[in-house]
Amino acid sequence: MLILAIVVVVSMPVGHAMTNVHTFYLGSSTVGACSGKCEGLTTSAGSDDTTTTQSVVIGSSPTLDANANAKRTGSWVSGNTYTVTSFSTTSAVDTIFAITTVNGLTITESAPSTPGITWDASARKALAPTGCAASMTEWVGHTTATLSAVTTTITLSGTPTGSSTEIIAFNGAEDPAGVFNPSDKAAGFSNTGSKCSGGSSTAPSATSTTTLNANDMIIGFFGDENSMTETAGTGFTLDLTVATACSTGPGCSLAIEHKSVTATEADTCPFGTSDNRL
Repeated sequence: MLILAIVVVVSMPVGHAMTNVHTFYLGSSTVGACSGKCEGLTTSAGSDDTTTTQSVVIGSSPTLDANANAKRTGSWVSGNTYTVTSFSTTSAVDTIFAITTVNGLTITESAPSTPGITWDASARKALAPTGCAASMTEWVGHTTATLSAVTTTITLSGTPTGSSTEIIAFNGAEDPAGVFNPSDKAAGFSNTGSKCSGGSSTAPSATSTTTLNANDMIIGFFGDENSMTETAGTGFTLDLTVATACSTGPGCSLAIEHKSVTATEADTCPFGTSDNRL
Protein backbone atom coordinates (compact mmCIF):
# COMPACT_ATOMS: atom_id res chain seq x y z
CA MET A 1 0.00 0.00 0.00
CA LEU A 2 1.29 3.44 -0.86
CA ILE A 3 0.98 6.99 0.37
CA LEU A 4 2.64 9.73 -1.65
CA ALA A 5 2.56 13.44 -0.95
CA ILE A 6 4.03 16.39 -2.83
CA VAL A 7 3.94 19.97 -1.55
CA VAL A 8 4.54 22.88 -3.93
CA VAL A 9 4.28 26.63 -3.49
CA VAL A 10 3.38 29.31 -6.02
CA SER A 11 4.02 32.95 -5.27
CA MET A 12 3.21 36.39 -6.58
CA PRO A 13 5.37 37.42 -9.54
CA VAL A 14 8.65 38.96 -8.39
CA GLY A 15 8.03 37.75 -4.83
CA HIS A 16 9.22 39.82 -1.90
CA ALA A 17 10.44 37.96 1.14
CA MET A 18 9.59 40.11 4.12
CA THR A 19 7.01 42.69 3.07
CA ASN A 20 4.41 43.33 0.41
CA VAL A 21 5.38 46.97 -0.17
CA HIS A 22 8.30 47.97 -2.36
CA THR A 23 9.49 51.53 -1.73
CA PHE A 24 10.97 53.61 -4.55
CA TYR A 25 13.14 56.68 -3.89
CA LEU A 26 13.31 59.76 -6.10
CA GLY A 27 16.78 60.31 -7.60
CA SER A 28 18.46 62.75 -9.96
CA SER A 29 17.79 61.95 -13.59
CA THR A 30 16.99 63.46 -16.97
CA VAL A 31 13.43 63.00 -18.21
CA GLY A 32 12.66 64.79 -21.46
CA ALA A 33 13.55 68.47 -21.07
CA CYS A 34 13.86 68.12 -17.29
CA SER A 35 17.13 67.43 -15.50
CA GLY A 36 17.74 67.05 -11.79
CA LYS A 37 14.91 65.73 -9.64
CA CYS A 38 12.61 64.54 -12.41
CA GLU A 39 10.63 61.77 -10.74
CA GLY A 40 13.07 59.13 -11.97
CA LEU A 41 12.42 56.01 -9.87
CA THR A 42 15.23 53.89 -8.50
CA THR A 43 15.09 50.91 -6.12
CA SER A 44 18.20 52.08 -4.24
CA ALA A 45 17.94 54.77 -1.56
CA GLY A 46 20.02 57.78 -2.59
CA SER A 47 20.72 61.23 -1.17
CA ASP A 48 18.21 62.99 -3.40
CA ASP A 49 14.71 63.49 -2.04
CA THR A 50 14.85 60.46 0.20
CA THR A 51 12.04 61.89 2.32
CA THR A 52 9.67 61.60 -0.64
CA THR A 53 8.75 58.05 -1.50
CA GLN A 54 6.26 56.14 -3.55
CA SER A 55 5.10 52.71 -2.41
CA VAL A 56 3.67 50.00 -4.63
CA VAL A 57 1.47 47.37 -2.95
CA ILE A 58 2.34 43.95 -4.35
CA GLY A 59 -0.98 42.25 -3.56
CA SER A 60 -2.32 39.01 -2.11
CA SER A 61 -1.49 35.37 -2.79
CA PRO A 62 -2.59 33.52 -5.95
CA THR A 63 -6.10 32.07 -6.09
CA LEU A 64 -7.90 29.23 -7.81
CA ASP A 65 -9.10 30.11 -11.29
CA ALA A 66 -12.78 31.04 -10.97
CA ASN A 67 -14.00 28.63 -13.65
CA ALA A 68 -15.84 25.60 -12.26
CA ASN A 69 -14.03 23.42 -14.84
CA ALA A 70 -10.55 24.71 -13.94
CA LYS A 71 -10.06 21.49 -11.95
CA ARG A 72 -10.66 18.23 -13.80
CA THR A 73 -9.74 14.56 -13.49
CA GLY A 74 -9.26 11.64 -15.84
CA SER A 75 -8.41 7.95 -15.44
CA TRP A 76 -6.70 5.32 -17.57
CA VAL A 77 -8.83 2.64 -19.26
CA SER A 78 -6.57 0.83 -21.73
CA GLY A 79 -3.40 1.21 -23.78
CA ASN A 80 -0.75 3.76 -22.83
CA THR A 81 -2.75 6.99 -23.26
CA TYR A 82 -5.85 8.55 -21.74
CA THR A 83 -7.39 12.01 -21.51
CA VAL A 84 -8.63 14.68 -19.11
CA THR A 85 -11.50 16.47 -20.84
CA SER A 86 -13.49 19.74 -20.62
CA PHE A 87 -10.78 21.78 -18.86
CA SER A 88 -11.68 25.51 -18.95
CA THR A 89 -10.36 28.72 -17.40
CA THR A 90 -11.75 32.18 -16.72
CA SER A 91 -8.39 33.95 -16.37
CA ALA A 92 -6.08 34.30 -19.34
CA VAL A 93 -2.76 34.00 -17.51
CA ASP A 94 -2.77 30.94 -15.23
CA THR A 95 -0.34 28.46 -13.72
CA ILE A 96 -1.54 24.90 -14.42
CA PHE A 97 -0.62 21.79 -12.43
CA ALA A 98 -1.11 18.23 -13.67
CA ILE A 99 -0.59 15.44 -11.13
CA THR A 100 -0.47 11.81 -12.29
CA THR A 101 -0.27 8.60 -10.26
CA VAL A 102 0.79 5.46 -12.14
CA ASN A 103 0.73 1.90 -10.84
CA GLY A 104 4.15 0.65 -11.95
CA LEU A 105 7.46 2.32 -11.06
CA THR A 106 9.06 1.45 -14.41
CA ILE A 107 6.37 3.36 -16.32
CA THR A 108 7.20 7.01 -16.93
CA GLU A 109 5.12 9.89 -18.29
CA SER A 110 5.81 12.27 -21.16
CA ALA A 111 4.83 15.92 -20.83
CA PRO A 112 1.05 16.33 -21.13
CA SER A 113 -0.34 17.73 -24.38
CA THR A 114 -3.07 20.38 -24.19
CA PRO A 115 -4.17 23.04 -26.73
CA GLY A 116 -3.45 26.46 -25.21
CA ILE A 117 -1.16 25.21 -22.41
CA THR A 118 2.61 25.36 -22.65
CA TRP A 119 3.87 22.58 -20.38
CA ASP A 120 7.40 22.68 -19.00
CA ALA A 121 9.77 20.41 -20.92
CA SER A 122 10.50 18.29 -17.86
CA ALA A 123 8.47 17.30 -14.83
CA ARG A 124 8.68 19.51 -11.75
CA LYS A 125 8.80 16.41 -9.53
CA ALA A 126 8.80 12.65 -10.10
CA LEU A 127 8.32 10.57 -6.94
CA ALA A 128 8.98 6.81 -7.09
CA PRO A 129 9.96 5.67 -3.57
CA THR A 130 11.77 2.38 -3.01
CA GLY A 131 9.34 -0.27 -1.81
CA CYS A 132 6.25 1.36 -3.31
CA ALA A 133 4.31 -0.07 -6.23
CA ALA A 134 3.26 3.24 -7.75
CA SER A 135 4.80 6.55 -8.77
CA MET A 136 3.62 10.15 -8.85
CA THR A 137 4.57 12.97 -11.26
CA GLU A 138 3.96 16.73 -11.10
CA TRP A 139 3.87 18.83 -14.28
CA VAL A 140 3.61 22.64 -14.50
CA GLY A 141 2.02 24.47 -17.43
CA HIS A 142 1.35 28.08 -18.40
CA THR A 143 -1.41 29.87 -20.31
CA THR A 144 -1.68 33.24 -22.05
CA ALA A 145 -5.36 33.02 -23.06
CA THR A 146 -8.55 31.60 -21.59
CA LEU A 147 -9.29 27.94 -22.30
CA SER A 148 -12.65 26.47 -23.26
CA ALA A 149 -13.30 22.74 -22.83
CA VAL A 150 -9.83 21.65 -23.93
CA THR A 151 -8.63 18.05 -23.75
CA THR A 152 -5.31 17.00 -22.22
CA THR A 153 -3.66 13.81 -23.44
CA ILE A 154 -1.58 11.80 -20.96
CA THR A 155 1.02 9.52 -22.56
CA LEU A 156 2.79 6.78 -20.60
CA SER A 157 5.86 4.76 -21.56
CA GLY A 158 3.98 1.49 -21.09
CA THR A 159 0.60 0.01 -20.23
CA PRO A 160 -0.17 0.38 -16.50
CA THR A 161 -2.63 -1.48 -14.31
CA GLY A 162 -3.99 1.89 -13.28
CA SER A 163 -3.35 5.62 -13.60
CA SER A 164 -5.19 8.86 -12.82
CA THR A 165 -4.50 12.55 -13.48
CA GLU A 166 -5.80 15.73 -11.87
CA ILE A 167 -5.37 19.13 -13.56
CA ILE A 168 -5.95 22.41 -11.73
CA ALA A 169 -5.44 26.12 -12.57
CA PHE A 170 -4.28 28.94 -10.28
CA ASN A 171 -4.38 32.62 -11.13
CA GLY A 172 -2.11 35.41 -9.88
CA ALA A 173 1.24 33.58 -9.89
CA GLU A 174 2.26 33.94 -13.53
CA ASP A 175 4.30 36.82 -14.89
CA PRO A 176 2.39 37.94 -18.02
CA ALA A 177 5.70 38.44 -19.85
CA GLY A 178 6.74 34.89 -19.02
CA VAL A 179 10.07 36.01 -17.52
CA PHE A 180 9.65 34.74 -13.96
CA ASN A 181 9.01 31.20 -12.73
CA PRO A 182 5.78 31.16 -10.67
CA SER A 183 7.24 29.05 -7.86
CA ASP A 184 8.62 30.38 -4.60
CA LYS A 185 12.40 30.58 -4.95
CA ALA A 186 13.20 28.92 -1.61
CA ALA A 187 15.57 26.01 -2.12
CA GLY A 188 13.97 22.59 -1.62
CA PHE A 189 10.57 22.87 -3.31
CA SER A 190 8.85 20.61 -4.20
CA ASN A 191 8.86 18.73 -0.86
CA THR A 192 7.71 15.12 -0.68
CA GLY A 193 6.75 12.39 1.76
CA SER A 194 5.88 8.72 1.33
CA LYS A 195 4.91 5.59 3.27
CA CYS A 196 5.26 2.24 1.53
CA SER A 197 4.86 -0.23 4.39
CA GLY A 198 3.86 -0.59 8.05
CA GLY A 199 0.55 -1.20 9.74
CA SER A 200 -0.02 2.10 11.54
CA SER A 201 -2.77 4.47 10.43
CA THR A 202 -1.12 7.61 9.06
CA ALA A 203 -2.32 10.88 7.56
CA PRO A 204 -0.36 11.60 4.35
CA SER A 205 1.85 14.64 4.80
CA ALA A 206 5.01 16.43 3.70
CA THR A 207 6.85 19.25 5.43
CA SER A 208 7.52 22.28 3.27
CA THR A 209 10.59 24.48 3.10
CA THR A 210 10.27 27.92 4.72
CA THR A 211 8.86 30.22 2.05
CA LEU A 212 10.61 33.39 0.93
CA ASN A 213 7.47 35.23 -0.12
CA ALA A 214 4.88 36.33 2.43
CA ASN A 215 1.86 35.85 0.16
CA ASP A 216 2.11 32.32 -1.23
CA MET A 217 -0.31 29.62 -2.24
CA ILE A 218 0.73 26.27 -0.74
CA ILE A 219 -0.57 23.26 -2.66
CA GLY A 220 -0.57 19.64 -1.49
CA PHE A 221 -0.95 16.65 -3.81
CA PHE A 222 -1.78 13.12 -2.63
CA GLY A 223 -1.59 9.75 -4.39
CA ASP A 224 -2.46 6.21 -3.29
CA GLU A 225 -2.36 2.92 -5.20
CA ASN A 226 -5.47 1.80 -3.27
CA SER A 227 -8.98 3.23 -3.17
CA MET A 228 -8.80 6.21 -0.80
CA THR A 229 -11.15 9.19 -0.46
CA GLU A 230 -8.99 11.91 1.06
CA THR A 231 -10.13 14.94 3.04
CA ALA A 232 -8.46 18.30 3.63
CA GLY A 233 -5.88 18.79 6.35
CA THR A 234 -6.27 21.50 8.99
CA GLY A 235 -6.23 24.95 7.39
CA PHE A 236 -6.43 23.58 3.83
CA THR A 237 -9.25 23.49 1.28
CA LEU A 238 -9.80 20.25 -0.65
CA ASP A 239 -10.04 20.90 -4.39
CA LEU A 240 -10.29 17.46 -5.99
CA THR A 241 -10.33 13.82 -4.97
CA VAL A 242 -10.35 10.57 -6.97
CA ALA A 243 -10.79 7.25 -5.14
CA THR A 244 -10.07 4.22 -7.32
CA ALA A 245 -7.69 1.35 -6.57
CA CYS A 246 -5.00 0.72 -9.19
CA SER A 247 -5.21 -3.03 -8.74
CA THR A 248 -8.98 -3.33 -9.20
CA GLY A 249 -10.13 -0.39 -11.25
CA PRO A 250 -9.21 2.05 -14.00
CA GLY A 251 -7.21 4.51 -11.93
CA CYS A 252 -5.33 5.39 -8.77
CA SER A 253 -6.50 7.60 -5.91
CA LEU A 254 -5.52 11.27 -6.00
CA ALA A 255 -6.32 14.47 -4.11
CA ILE A 256 -5.35 18.16 -4.22
CA GLU A 257 -5.61 20.70 -1.38
CA HIS A 258 -4.41 24.28 -1.00
CA LYS A 259 -4.17 27.20 1.40
CA SER A 260 -3.09 30.84 1.19
CA VAL A 261 -0.58 32.30 3.63
CA THR A 262 0.22 35.89 4.58
CA ALA A 263 3.64 35.39 6.17
CA THR A 264 6.79 33.44 5.41
CA GLU A 265 6.56 30.01 6.99
CA ALA A 266 7.24 26.30 6.77
CA ASP A 267 4.21 24.04 6.91
CA THR A 268 3.54 20.45 7.77
CA CYS A 269 1.00 19.82 5.04
CA PRO A 270 -1.16 16.83 5.98
CA PHE A 271 -4.34 15.55 4.45
CA GLY A 272 -7.21 14.84 6.82
CA THR A 273 -7.84 11.10 6.46
CA SER A 274 -5.41 8.45 7.71
CA ASP A 275 -4.69 5.21 5.89
CA ASN A 276 -3.80 1.90 7.51
CA ARG A 277 -0.51 0.59 6.17
CA LEU A 278 -0.58 -3.18 5.73
